[in-house]
Amino acid sequence: RDSVASRGLGDVYKRQFQNTLKDGETDSQDNSIDGLDGANSVTVSPDGQSVYVTGEDDDALAVFSRASDGSLTFQQVLKGGDSGIDNMLEPTSVAISPDGQSVYVTSDRNNALTVFSRDNDGRLTVLETLKDRELDGQGNTIDGLYDAHSVAISPDGQSVYTISDTEDFALVIFSRTADGRLTYQGVIDDIYDEESTHVTVSADGQSVYVVNADDKSLIEFSRATDGSLSYLTRIEDSDTDVLGNTFSPVSYTHLRAHETLR
Repeated sequence: RDSVASRGLGDVYKRQFQNTLKDGETDSQDNSIDGLDGANSVTVSPDGQSVYVTGEDDDALAVFSRASDGSLTFQQVLKGGDSGIDNMLEPTSVAISPDGQSVYVTSDRNNALTVFSRDNDGRLTVLETLKDRELDGQGNTIDGLYDAHSVAISPDGQSVYTISDTEDFALVIFSRTADGRLTYQGVIDDIYDEESTHVTVSADGQSVYVVNADDKSLIEFSRATDGSLSYLTRIEDSDTDVLGNTFSPVSYTHLRAHETLR
C-alpha cells in the first residue's frame, strides 16, 4: 500500500510500503532475523548494498544485504560477548565510513567503540576495540568514551567523532587510517551539563554539530583539515539567529530549511 513517507516545504512524497523486518521472524528468503531487539540506530553503506542496525537489548549489530528495489535480506548478526566482540554490550549507534570499508559501533555499557572491517559482500569482521581509559594502537590513553552514545565520520573519512551520554559529557576526536583503524586525537570535556544525544558532521566536512534533548540546544564546532575542532556557537530553544528567526524546539533535533545557524 502507499503511505506518506516524508513531508517538507509543501511537498508530499509517497513511497510504496514494502515490508517490515522483525526480530525473531523471517525475511522474504526465510532467514531467521536476529539482533533487532531494542533497535536504535541504522546506517546504509555508500554503495547501497548493505544496511546495518544496532539492537541495544540484543547487544547486537544486525547485517542485511540490500537489493536494487530496497528490499533487505538478513545476512549476519554480531553480538557482544561473542568471540572477539567483548565490548559491544548495549550498543547505541552505528556509522559507516564514506569509502564503505569500515563500520563503527558505540557501546555505553562497555564505554567502548568497536571497529569492524567490511567485506565486499557487506559482512563484517572485528578490527579493533577502543575503550575509555585504555590505550589505542599508538599508545595514547583514550579519554571521553564513558557512556559512548553516538558516532559520526567526516565525509573525507579522515576523522571519527563520538559523544558520551554522562559523566564527561565529552566529544572525542579520532583520526582514521586507510584501513579504518583509529588514533586518539583528543577530547572536549563538559560540552553539556545534561546528556548529549547525537553528533554529526556537515557534508562539506567543515562543521560538527552536537544536540542535547534535555538541554534543548545545539552546539556548532568548526572543523580544521586535521580533524581538530573549535567551538563556534550554541543555539538554544527559542533563541533567534542573525536574521531574527526564532528556532523551533531543538528537543526534536530538527531545523527547518529557512533557519540560519550563523
